[in-house]
Amino acid sequence: LPDLLPDMNGRALAEFSAALAAAELWLPVALEQISDEAAEKLSFLRVADSLVLLAALAQLRWDRPPATPMLASRLAEFAPKL
Repeated sequence: LPDLLPDMNGRALAEFSAALAAAELWLPVALEQISDEAAEKLSFLRVADSLVLLAALAQLRWDRPPATPMLASRLAEFAPKL
């Protein structure tokens, strides 16, 4: 997984997170790495990808600063435009 995540774009990262959440797979190491990668790529993520990532992490009850607050603030930025 550490070799794949850096090459994933925002959509792939969001879809992978959503797949883990849909399968209810609790993989702490993977969730930690996904959260860290999301925080690094935040400026490149589309709003939709940010939403999917945040929803997947919430469904799995995973909170990893700084990713979770950063994703939430990104959504708050765009909320008036939605």
